[in-house]
Amino acid sequence: MKAIKNFNKLSFILFLFMFLILSYGCSVNPSASDMVGNISDIKNHPFTVSLEVQGDESDGLLEDTLIQTLDFHSAIEISIQQSELFTKIVKENADYCLKVDADIQAPPGGWIYTVNIGGVWNLSNCATKHVVMDEFIRTSSTKTMGDAFNGFTRIRLALGEAARKFIEAGLSQITQLDL
Repeated sequence: MKAIKNFNKLSFILFLFMFLILSYGCSVNPSASDMVGNISDIKNHPFTVSLEVQGDESDGLLEDTLIQTLDFHSAIEISIQQSELFTKIVKENADYCLKVDADIQAPPGGWIYTVNIGGVWNLSNCATKHVVMDEFIRTSSTKTMGDAFNGFTRIRLALGEAARKFIEAGLSQITQLDL
């Protein structure tokens, strides 16, 4: 009987140790650099833009804050700067106002993670308030055990890729506009 109790304790300790080893250093949150979009065939607009990114009422875009709003904002900002879509991003007195409102749906767990991101990209002339683009964009990404054995890594990869696709799709819509 004592041997069974010792075996159960040892099994539990071994399980806990393996869980900690497999999840060590694994953050679910993708960084801004994981989400930066890369678009080709950019039509540069010779205007300044202000950027507002909204998620839910908490700090993150999802109730579990899988993507931090600040990181998502930074990823869109870096994408705009690297692509030179607009001449400059400013906080005040911009020519155009870009507002991105995103919602993320991700599974709580499983072998296959499919992340969906949908939201509205709204671009308006700041002075006249004339809306030049109001598009709902939806993207997704699926990651399996073949992409990463660790579930935390798998969800982070799926989140980062879905967000990158979302940013690329939104900026691609803007590049097609005649401003």
